[in-house]
Amino acid sequence: MGTLYVDTGGNPANSGSTDSASATLTGTSATFVSGTTVQLDSGTDLSSVETSGASQSTINIAGATNTNRTIFWITAVSGSGGATPQVTLDVAPTGMTTNSWRIGGQYVFPSSNTANVIVNALRAGDTLQFNNTPSGKTSTYITSNVAGDNTSGRIRVIGRSGVRPVLANTGAGVSPISVSHAGWHFENLEITSTANGAIMQLSAGAHVYNLKISGSSGGSIQHGIVMAGNGSVIKGCEIGPVIGSGINPQSSVTMGLIVGNYIHDCTVDGITEGGTGPGVAIVGNVIEGNTGRGIYFSGSTTAQSHALLVYGNTIYGNGNSGFEVADADSVVLLVNNIIQSTLTGVATAKWAAGSGQLVSMHSNNVFYNSADANSGVSGFTLNSTESSSDPLLVNPGSNNFAISSSSPAAEAGMLGALPVSSASTGYQDIGAVQRQAVAARAYVIGS
Repeated sequence: MGTLYVDTGGNPANSGSTDSASATLTGTSATFVSGTTVQLDSGTDLSSVETSGASQSTINIAGATNTNRTIFWITAVSGSGGATPQVTLDVAPTGMTTNSWRIGGQYVFPSSNTANVIVNALRAGDTLQFNNTPSGKTSTYITSNVAGDNTSGRIRVIGRSGVRPVLANTGAGVSPISVSHAGWHFENLEITSTANGAIMQLSAGAHVYNLKISGSSGGSIQHGIVMAGNGSVIKGCEIGPVIGSGINPQSSVTMGLIVGNYIHDCTVDGITEGGTGPGVAIVGNVIEGNTGRGIYFSGSTTAQSHALLVYGNTIYGNGNSGFEVADADSVVLLVNNIIQSTLTGVATAKWAAGSGQLVSMHSNNVFYNSADANSGVSGFTLNSTESSSDPLLVNPGSNNFAISSSSPAAEAGMLGALPVSSASTGYQDIGAVQRQAVAARAYVIGS
């Protein structure tokens, strides 16, 4: 309670009393509880207000005008994680007709709180940030109650930059992350689980960036990420080891994107696409060392309204075929991939017998088995753009999946694809890892 004074000439660590003004209220000494009034001095740059207390705080900012008052961020801290904090100004900003208006901000919760306590307070456009690793849980960390939207934005759950907090789940039969509403975003977290459910269960429009996902469930199938709905993106993640498949798109998935991930050591497949009408693009991933297939596609669509695009991936050393299509009438575009097997008798790629090639297309791929020259592709024939030679990966045993300069995959990708590895030819390298492009030449015309 009481009044805190804010002065641009003050020290941020000051207490905020009249003779010890704080410049920005970012110092811990300036933390206040419900009912406190913040008195602004002329020209104040109020970059942060931090509230504390077991009950929800109400901040009253006095002395505000429409000029020389810049409020950049309100950091609301609640010991109980209840309703959203309310911030009011005694003078409304330009264009506002009331002096009771809400300032958005970022939630910061004490380490003793669990994330799910505050999910009810999240709204479209809100961010839930983990600054460090919380205690492990036997129940779900995050379940959704509302959806993000196109007006206010996605609901973002992120880890603080440079930290990558770990959400560890040890419960039976639960998913650490289970989102049934659209428009959620997850970034910079590590998620582990020993439960018998999917580690991440996503709904439509989910965006997943820079996550590390792994789990063990004593033999029961869990899968790393289960995708559902329209427009989800999984980008730049490491998935594995996992009991099950790394990524499992469901039949409801359309316009899904799986790009730039490292998927490894999964006990089923790297990616299992089992839907009947999928529309997924699998681009630029490294998929290696999985017990089953690298990519397994068992869905079919006679209407040909959706297609599976597999473009620019490196699929290496899986226990079964690197790429397999189980239904002959599936619509598949297989372009610019390196698919290498390392086991005797294991085909690099399998296409079901039938009319598969009539409704699908493959080009500019390298198919190679380093253990068995007789085990190439099955169910289709390589064309003039494709190779069965050793792609000459630099050191896949040490996770270096780049190609050497003499590789048959070098500058052998589809013409016009970007990025290109040679400014002189305009061709892309085949596979997920591109070499540094040759610098383009500059020409001067005239004097």
